Amino acid sequence: MAALEPAAAAAGLTLTAALPPAAIMVNGDSGQLDRLLTNLLANAVKFTLQGGRVQLTGSADGDMAVITVTDSGIGIPEAEKSLVMANFYRAANAVERAIPGTGLGLAIAHSIVAHHGGDLAIDSCEGEGTTVTVRIPKLPAAQARAGTADLNPYAGQSRSPGGKARAGPTGPRTSPEGTAP
Repeated sequence: MAALEPAAAAAGLTLTAALPPAAIMVNGDSGQLDRLLTNLLANAVKFTLQGGRVQLTGSADGDMAVITVTDSGIGIPEAEKSLVMANFYRAANAVERAIPGTGLGLAIAHSIVAHHGGDLAIDSCEGEGTTVTVRIPKLPAAQARAGTADLNPYAGQSRSPGGKARAGPTGPRTSPEGTAP
């Protein structure tokens, strides 16, 4: 949130967070989870017009941690909702408004969530805004109390100085589609 506050302020947006008082523990790669949140919040700020709002919420639902990013932005055209998580896809209304971007933000977010055993859903109405909901399994209570975590989907990987993942002793990880995370 702090990283996006200057951009939100410059765009005249209201940026708020509603988070639980206690941490909800998940087992995962903190760098990738940070990238996930940054991508989702940056998209919300980028696609929301002056005077709009962006809200981040966090909660627990059973054994899942739930994060939502809601904006009052331009939304996604109905016919394009199933396409926006594809690599390099940009919605027509974003292209028409000349909003810069590569079309990778949601594809990357979707991949990160999938590699953490979760799911990502998008609810959007063109001209009214978008809500992205991320659900990631919570760390079992016993592991959270003990501070142990051995289920990390990125275990065995480290980051090179350029930020690219490199394989650890277990070899490269691939998604069900056969592509690297």
